Amino acid sequence: MSTLDTALPQESERKQRASMQPWIVTVTAALFLMYEFVQMNMFNSISVDLIHTFNIGTKQLGNLSSSYFLSNLIFLFPAALLLDRFSPRVLLLGTMSLCVLGTVLLASASTYHFALYCRFATGIGSAFCFLGAIRIASRWFDPSKMALPSLSLIHI
Repeated sequence: MSTLDTALPQESERKQRASMQPWIVTVTAALFLMYEFVQMNMFNSISVDLIHTFNIGTKQLGNLSSSYFLSNLIFLFPAALLLDRFSPRVLLLGTMSLCVLGTVLLASASTYHFALYCRFATGIGSAFCFLGAIRIASRWFDPSKMALPSLSLIHI
């Protein structure tokens, strides 16, 4: 067996792994998007518990829920600017950490105002997740092939 025969399977395996790498990276970013979707909708199931825990009314519950969307709105434009300027991987890891920390602190919050700040921090990460996933996909896929990754990000 010549060295050419042994090199061909290794190169084809490398090309196959390289062709899967853009999808693995994009799906990983899309999982962060799915996590944020759960964060966005979690108040539907825990609203009664929050009312009893913090001894608040429906107005304060609405404020607690909307703080997520407010921070998302405020940080959407800066997120786009930062994702164009800096590494999306670093920014997504940082904002994902912020989201997880905000969620953990929200779960252990003992006051309404602290819970409000935690929910706001979780919303900041949400501003980065969809834009970051699209930005990562645009780096890994050819512009003529962006329709399928974009569609898969929307459906995850």
